Amino acid sequence: MLVCGDGDLSYSASQSAYLSERNIELTATVLENQKTHTSVYKNSKRNVDIIKSYGHEVRFGIDATRLQHHFPNDTVFNHVRFNFPHWPGKNNNCHNRKLLSSFLQSVVTSIDTSSNVQIALLSHQGGSKAKTFREWRQSWLVAQYAAEAGLLLTDVSPYLPDYNLSSYRGQDRPFHTCDKASLYEFMKIRNGNCLKESGEVVAVSRDIQLCCCHELHVILPQFDFTWDVEGIVRRVVPEGIRVEVPLRDRFITEEGIVEAYFVVYCGERLPLTRVDVESYREDLGVEVEKIVRLRRGRRGGAVSRPFPYSVMERLLEKHLKNWKYLKRHRCVEGIQTK
Repeated sequence: MLVCGDGDLSYSASQSAYLSERNIELTATVLENQKTHTSVYKNSKRNVDIIKSYGHEVRFGIDATRLQHHFPNDTVFNHVRFNFPHWPGKNNNCHNRKLLSSFLQSVVTSIDTSSNVQIALLSHQGGSKAKTFREWRQSWLVAQYAAEAGLLLTDVSPYLPDYNLSSYRGQDRPFHTCDKASLYEFMKIRNGNCLKESGEVVAVSRDIQLCCCHELHVILPQFDFTWDVEGIVRRVVPEGIRVEVPLRDRFITEEGIVEAYFVVYCGERLPLTRVDVESYREDLGVEVEKIVRLRRGRRGGAVSRPFPYSVMERLLEKHLKNWKYLKRHRCVEGIQTK
């Protein structure tokens, strides 16, 4: 087990006995060199002694965003933990997002497909259970950066720390979670899925799935024409990506009868990125044009930035308003939802 950025090493000290009883080796790391760590944290030496007394290792000067430079290439950790990562000093979300992104890109070099990665964050920092786009955009976007690193967010659970929270902006000062901390768990893909040690496929809870969407506009050959657009979308995405078409509508343009679809892709068993969805959208356009004509200049529309499924309700409300405005003077039939 690898613990990154462990403040005054209180977390690792609190887990040392438990891990030793289960024959799990622990490597506790901090960014500071040993001299600086000892001078900043009053409990540094005591925690180091506790960790080492159980046969575990403590390493100083370890940058969690460059793990590949600190450990041999063949080093693999079964479990990696990073509690409350935070850029030193007072800063904005940009620095903390960069820290998380760099850590996740780095950690994939030190784990295998049976490993898991856990990050403890305050609930507003993680964003994966945001109810509005504002909440999501003001978060640290951890699920998005994990997906870009090839990791799938598999679980978000409440977390109540039971150790000394001592490192506040790189100083030996306590900070409080106000019972609003969450533990984010990530896994690497194996054989097209995230698998538990038992071999069971991990399916992510719908409310924390990362999603992207786009519109698809086609010209219908006749008013009563019907076809299975959702089935076509499913054919162009890999297993593990869930598809929804929750909105569709018809309206008149100079090109004829247009049917518009709101297509949503969700990372149920695979990480999902905007780049992935742009590829799916292109493939979808090719398949659709074998059946009907795409509306000129609207070959699927722009792909959205990733968002958690928890904001889907607000997103649908926004698109309904947009389509109602578009149809105000050219309505053919009412909005259809499912």
